[in-house]
Amino acid sequence: IAVKSDIDGGASGQIVGVALASVEASAAVTGTFPIEGNKHSIATADLATVEFSDTTTPSPNSSLEPQNDYVMWQNTANIGTRSVYLKSLRLRMIGSVQSGDLKNFRLYVDGTQVGSAVEQYDADGYVTFDLTAGPVEIKTSNRVIKMVGDVIGGSGRNFKFSLRQASDIEATDKDYGQNVLAALS
Repeated sequence: IAVKSDIDGGASGQIVGVALASVEASAAVTGTFPIEGNKHSIATADLATVEFSDTTTPSPNSSLEPQNDYVMWQNTANIGTRSVYLKSLRLRMIGSVQSGDLKNFRLYVDGTQVGSAVEQYDADGYVTFDLTAGPVEIKTSNRVIKMVGDVIGGSGRNFKFSLRQASDIEATDKDYGQNVLAALS
């Protein structure tokens, strides 16, 4: 179980912790409750920053012909203060294409493929690039992050991909090892 939270900038010096108060189950559960984890002091630090541009390319397109290596999503991220490790990225397909019309998704940072190809988006429309086994270091400055894929079918239909919320990207400050909250510039 992982517990994550956005901590208010004015919370320095506060103590946080997690406890499991009780369990409801269809089978017998043994143990003494509450079960408490360690308590942690909140400190302030200047973490790395990840800020995405408010414009994403390409726009929805309904006149696409089947083709390979089509840029399906691209954005410029400004990485500030220090490098980050990219651990995962989830992009959501929005549009009228059918399952199987788009395949073979690949993620690139500054023109270099990172991680493995993802064959197809999931039942919820997400393409997830899981890089936790080999996080990718992204150095400071403006960095072009893009996803390409193959258009197999879907003539007359449309699609676009979207980074929906900050939790759909996991980036960790290289020096502090703490997750960074992605923002929109």
